[in-house]
Amino acid sequence: MTFSLIFADPAGGVVGGGVQSHYPFVGATVLRARAGVGASVSQGVGSAALADELLGRLDGGEPPVDAMRAVVSGCVNPDSRQLAVIGSTGLKAVHTGAHCIAFAAESLNPGFLAVGNMLSQPDTLQAMATTFRRSFSSPPAERVAQALLAADRAGGDVRGKQSAALVIKYESTDWRDIDVRVDDAAEPLSELSRLIELRRRYEVLDDPAVKAGTSALDHAVRLAIEEEWPEEVRFWLIVLLEKMGRPTAEQLLWPLIAKEPWRTVWLRIQDISD
Repeated sequence: MTFSLIFADPAGGVVGGGVQSHYPFVGATVLRARAGVGASVSQGVGSAALADELLGRLDGGEPPVDAMRAVVSGCVNPDSRQLAVIGSTGLKAVHTGAHCIAFAAESLNPGFLAVGNMLSQPDTLQAMATTFRRSFSSPPAERVAQALLAADRAGGDVRGKQSAALVIKYESTDWRDIDVRVDDAAEPLSELSRLIELRRRYEVLDDPAVKAGTSALDHAVRLAIEEEWPEEVRFWLIVLLEKMGRPTAEQLLWPLIAKEPWRTVWLRIQDISD
Protein backbone atom coordinates (compact mmCIF):
# COMPACT_ATOMS: atom_id res chain seq x y z
CA MET A 1 0.00 0.00 0.00
CA THR A 2 3.08 2.15 -0.30
CA PHE A 3 6.13 2.98 -2.38
CA SER A 4 9.56 3.71 -0.97
CA LEU A 5 13.24 4.04 -1.77
CA ILE A 6 16.26 3.36 0.43
CA PHE A 7 19.93 3.99 -0.39
CA ALA A 8 23.48 3.80 0.93
CA ASP A 9 26.48 5.93 -0.03
CA PRO A 10 29.56 4.23 1.45
CA ALA A 11 31.91 6.97 0.24
CA GLY A 12 29.86 9.72 1.84
CA GLY A 13 29.01 7.73 4.97
CA VAL A 14 25.29 8.35 4.54
CA VAL A 15 22.20 6.13 4.45
CA GLY A 16 18.50 6.87 4.28
CA GLY A 17 15.33 6.79 2.27
CA GLY A 18 11.83 8.04 1.74
CA VAL A 19 8.27 6.77 1.51
CA GLN A 20 4.79 7.89 0.43
CA SER A 21 1.45 6.20 1.00
CA HIS A 22 -2.30 6.64 0.99
CA TYR A 23 -2.29 5.73 4.65
CA PRO A 24 -1.63 8.11 7.55
CA PHE A 25 1.46 8.07 9.77
CA VAL A 26 3.50 6.05 7.27
CA GLY A 27 6.80 7.31 8.70
CA ALA A 28 6.10 5.77 12.09
CA THR A 29 5.68 2.28 10.65
CA VAL A 30 7.54 1.80 7.39
CA LEU A 31 10.92 3.53 7.25
CA ARG A 32 14.02 3.19 9.42
CA ALA A 33 17.70 4.19 9.06
CA ARG A 34 20.78 3.98 11.29
CA ALA A 35 24.05 5.77 10.67
CA GLY A 36 26.82 3.35 9.76
CA VAL A 37 24.36 0.45 9.58
CA GLY A 38 21.82 0.92 6.79
CA ALA A 39 18.19 1.60 5.97
CA SER A 40 15.10 -0.61 5.90
CA VAL A 41 11.39 -0.58 5.07
CA SER A 42 8.49 -2.76 6.13
CA GLN A 43 5.31 -2.21 4.12
CA GLY A 44 2.33 -4.06 2.67
CA VAL A 45 1.33 -5.19 6.12
CA GLY A 46 3.85 -2.85 7.71
CA SER A 47 5.61 -3.39 11.02
CA ALA A 48 8.11 -1.02 12.58
CA ALA A 49 9.42 -3.92 14.64
CA LEU A 50 10.41 -5.82 11.50
CA ALA A 51 12.17 -2.80 10.00
CA ASP A 52 14.03 -2.35 13.28
CA GLU A 53 14.90 -6.04 13.43
CA LEU A 54 16.43 -5.95 9.97
CA LEU A 55 18.76 -3.13 11.00
CA GLY A 56 19.48 -4.78 14.33
CA ARG A 57 20.65 -7.90 12.57
CA LEU A 58 22.85 -5.84 10.23
CA ASP A 59 24.30 -4.05 13.22
CA GLY A 60 25.07 -7.44 14.73
CA GLY A 61 27.11 -8.42 11.69
CA GLU A 62 24.62 -10.37 9.57
CA PRO A 63 24.69 -9.78 5.80
CA PRO A 64 21.45 -8.31 4.41
CA VAL A 65 20.43 -11.57 2.69
CA ASP A 66 20.80 -13.56 5.92
CA ALA A 67 19.02 -10.87 7.93
CA MET A 68 16.11 -10.88 5.49
CA ARG A 69 15.85 -14.65 5.49
CA ALA A 70 15.70 -14.73 9.29
CA VAL A 71 13.11 -11.94 9.56
CA VAL A 72 10.85 -13.41 6.88
CA SER A 73 10.99 -16.91 8.36
CA GLY A 74 10.21 -15.62 11.83
CA CYS A 75 7.42 -13.13 11.15
CA VAL A 76 3.65 -13.61 10.96
CA ASN A 77 1.98 -13.45 7.52
CA PRO A 78 5.18 -13.08 5.45
CA ASP A 79 3.22 -13.45 2.21
CA SER A 80 1.44 -10.14 2.92
CA ARG A 81 4.61 -8.19 3.67
CA GLN A 82 7.08 -6.28 1.55
CA LEU A 83 10.46 -5.86 3.24
CA ALA A 84 13.68 -4.29 2.02
CA VAL A 85 17.05 -3.52 3.58
CA ILE A 86 20.34 -2.02 2.42
CA GLY A 87 23.54 -2.02 4.42
CA SER A 88 25.92 0.91 4.68
CA THR A 89 28.24 -0.93 2.27
CA GLY A 90 25.53 -1.09 -0.39
CA LEU A 91 24.64 -4.78 -0.03
CA LYS A 92 20.88 -5.27 -0.12
CA ALA A 93 17.99 -7.73 0.17
CA VAL A 94 14.27 -7.58 -0.57
CA HIS A 95 11.15 -9.67 0.00
CA THR A 96 7.79 -9.17 -1.71
CA GLY A 97 5.19 -11.59 -0.43
CA ALA A 98 2.98 -13.44 -2.89
CA HIS A 99 -0.14 -11.86 -1.39
CA CYS A 100 1.03 -8.23 -1.71
CA ILE A 101 -1.60 -6.36 -3.70
CA ALA A 102 -0.82 -5.61 -7.36
CA PHE A 103 0.94 -3.91 -8.72
CA ALA A 104 3.71 -5.01 -6.36
CA ALA A 105 7.29 -4.75 -7.56
CA GLU A 106 10.97 -4.29 -6.73
CA SER A 107 13.77 -2.34 -8.42
CA LEU A 108 17.31 -3.17 -7.30
CA ASN A 109 20.06 -0.80 -8.41
CA PRO A 110 23.69 -0.08 -7.46
CA GLY A 111 23.55 1.77 -4.15
CA PHE A 112 19.76 1.86 -3.77
CA LEU A 113 16.52 -0.04 -4.18
CA ALA A 114 12.87 0.87 -4.67
CA VAL A 115 9.84 -1.17 -3.65
CA GLY A 116 6.10 -0.68 -3.93
CA ASN A 117 2.75 -2.39 -3.70
CA MET A 118 -0.79 -1.38 -4.65
CA LEU A 119 0.85 0.79 -7.32
CA SER A 120 -1.28 2.30 -10.05
CA GLN A 121 1.02 0.92 -12.74
CA PRO A 122 4.28 -1.05 -13.06
CA ASP A 123 6.23 1.97 -14.38
CA THR A 124 5.94 3.81 -11.05
CA LEU A 125 9.05 2.25 -9.55
CA GLN A 126 11.04 2.73 -12.75
CA ALA A 127 10.26 6.45 -12.69
CA MET A 128 11.44 6.65 -9.09
CA ALA A 129 14.65 4.73 -9.78
CA THR A 130 15.49 6.69 -12.93
CA THR A 131 15.06 10.04 -11.19
CA PHE A 132 17.17 9.01 -8.21
CA ARG A 133 19.91 7.72 -10.50
CA ARG A 134 20.00 10.89 -12.59
CA SER A 135 19.97 13.33 -9.66
CA PHE A 136 23.31 12.16 -8.24
CA SER A 137 24.61 15.74 -7.95
CA SER A 138 21.82 16.80 -5.57
CA PRO A 139 22.06 16.44 -1.76
CA PRO A 140 20.68 13.10 -0.48
CA ALA A 141 17.42 14.47 0.92
CA GLU A 142 16.61 16.30 -2.29
CA ARG A 143 17.47 13.21 -4.36
CA VAL A 144 15.03 11.09 -2.39
CA ALA A 145 12.31 13.75 -2.48
CA GLN A 146 12.69 14.15 -6.24
CA ALA A 147 12.47 10.38 -6.71
CA LEU A 148 9.30 10.13 -4.63
CA LEU A 149 7.75 12.96 -6.61
CA ALA A 150 8.60 11.22 -9.88
CA ALA A 151 6.93 8.04 -8.65
CA ASP A 152 3.85 9.99 -7.60
CA ARG A 153 3.63 11.69 -11.00
CA ALA A 154 3.97 8.29 -12.68
CA GLY A 155 0.85 7.09 -10.91
CA GLY A 156 1.98 6.39 -7.37
CA ASP A 157 -0.33 4.58 -4.97
CA VAL A 158 -3.50 3.56 -6.80
CA ARG A 159 -5.61 4.93 -3.91
CA GLY A 160 -3.97 8.36 -3.95
CA LYS A 161 -1.75 9.98 -1.32
CA GLN A 162 -1.93 10.99 2.31
CA SER A 163 1.40 10.76 4.13
CA ALA A 164 5.14 10.70 3.50
CA ALA A 165 8.43 10.53 5.39
CA LEU A 166 12.15 10.93 4.78
CA VAL A 167 15.18 9.96 6.87
CA ILE A 168 18.85 10.76 6.17
CA LYS A 169 21.58 9.62 8.56
CA TYR A 170 25.25 10.63 8.40
CA GLU A 171 27.96 8.51 10.02
CA SER A 172 30.41 11.32 10.88
CA THR A 173 28.31 14.51 10.71
CA ASP A 174 25.13 13.70 12.60
CA TRP A 175 24.21 17.39 12.87
CA ARG A 176 23.19 17.10 9.21
CA ASP A 177 20.70 14.27 9.89
CA ILE A 178 17.18 14.78 8.57
CA ASP A 179 14.11 12.99 9.93
CA VAL A 180 10.83 14.53 8.75
CA ARG A 181 7.31 13.16 8.54
CA VAL A 182 4.04 14.32 7.04
CA ASP A 183 1.34 12.27 8.75
CA ASP A 184 -1.77 13.59 6.98
CA ALA A 185 -1.88 16.03 4.05
CA ALA A 186 -3.55 16.47 0.68
CA GLU A 187 -0.10 16.94 -0.92
CA PRO A 188 2.31 15.14 1.39
CA LEU A 189 5.35 15.46 -0.90
CA SER A 190 4.96 19.22 -1.19
CA GLU A 191 4.83 19.45 2.58
CA LEU A 192 7.78 17.07 2.86
CA SER A 193 9.87 19.33 0.61
CA ARG A 194 8.92 22.35 2.73
CA LEU A 195 10.04 20.55 5.89
CA ILE A 196 13.34 19.51 4.28
CA GLU A 197 14.08 23.15 3.45
CA LEU A 198 13.06 24.24 6.95
CA ARG A 199 15.39 21.63 8.43
CA ARG A 200 18.21 22.96 6.24
CA ARG A 201 17.79 26.42 7.73
CA TYR A 202 17.84 25.19 11.31
CA GLU A 203 20.83 22.99 10.45
CA VAL A 204 23.16 26.01 10.40
CA LEU A 205 22.79 26.41 14.17
CA ASP A 206 24.55 23.06 14.65
CA ASP A 207 27.14 23.50 11.89
CA PRO A 208 30.61 23.49 13.53
CA ALA A 209 31.90 25.94 10.90
CA VAL A 210 29.11 28.39 11.72
CA LYS A 211 29.64 28.03 15.46
CA ALA A 212 33.38 28.59 14.95
CA GLY A 213 32.70 31.94 13.31
CA THR A 214 34.23 31.11 9.93
CA SER A 215 32.95 32.46 6.61
CA ALA A 216 30.12 29.94 7.00
CA LEU A 217 28.66 32.20 9.69
CA ASP A 218 28.76 35.24 7.41
CA HIS A 219 27.12 33.19 4.67
CA ALA A 220 24.38 32.01 7.04
CA VAL A 221 23.69 35.57 8.20
CA ARG A 222 23.45 36.80 4.62
CA LEU A 223 21.00 34.06 3.68
CA ALA A 224 18.98 34.55 6.87
CA ILE A 225 18.45 38.18 5.92
CA GLU A 226 17.90 37.76 2.18
CA GLU A 227 15.56 34.79 2.47
CA GLU A 228 13.83 35.85 5.70
CA TRP A 229 14.66 32.68 7.57
CA PRO A 230 12.54 31.70 10.60
CA GLU A 231 12.78 34.13 13.50
CA GLU A 232 14.05 31.38 15.78
CA VAL A 233 17.07 30.77 13.55
CA ARG A 234 17.77 34.48 13.14
CA PHE A 235 17.57 35.03 16.89
CA TRP A 236 20.18 32.40 17.74
CA LEU A 237 22.43 33.72 14.99
CA ILE A 238 22.27 37.09 16.77
CA VAL A 239 23.23 35.40 20.04
CA LEU A 240 26.18 33.74 18.34
CA LEU A 241 27.28 36.99 16.70
CA GLU A 242 27.09 38.83 20.03
CA LYS A 243 29.25 36.20 21.74
CA MET A 244 31.86 36.63 19.01
CA GLY A 245 31.82 40.41 19.16
CA ARG A 246 30.59 40.87 15.62
CA PRO A 247 28.51 44.07 15.99
CA THR A 248 28.33 44.90 12.28
CA ALA A 249 26.69 41.61 11.35
CA GLU A 250 24.64 41.74 14.53
CA GLN A 251 23.09 45.06 13.55
CA LEU A 252 21.78 43.52 10.33
CA LEU A 253 19.56 41.23 12.38
CA TRP A 254 18.95 43.60 15.27
CA PRO A 255 15.34 44.65 14.46
CA LEU A 256 14.25 41.19 15.62
CA ILE A 257 15.37 41.98 19.19
CA ALA A 258 13.11 45.03 19.30
CA LYS A 259 9.93 42.93 19.35
CA GLU A 260 8.45 40.26 21.57
CA PRO A 261 9.01 37.53 22.48
CA TRP A 262 12.62 37.89 21.35
CA ARG A 263 13.29 41.02 23.40
CA THR A 264 12.33 39.16 26.59
CA VAL A 265 14.42 36.11 25.66
CA TRP A 266 17.37 38.37 24.82
CA LEU A 267 17.16 40.13 28.18
CA ARG A 268 17.00 36.83 30.02
CA ILE A 269 20.11 35.62 28.18
CA GLN A 270 21.90 38.83 29.17
CA ASP A 271 20.96 38.24 32.81
CA ILE A 272 22.60 34.82 32.65
CA SER A 273 25.71 36.26 31.00
CA ASP A 274 26.17 39.07 33.57
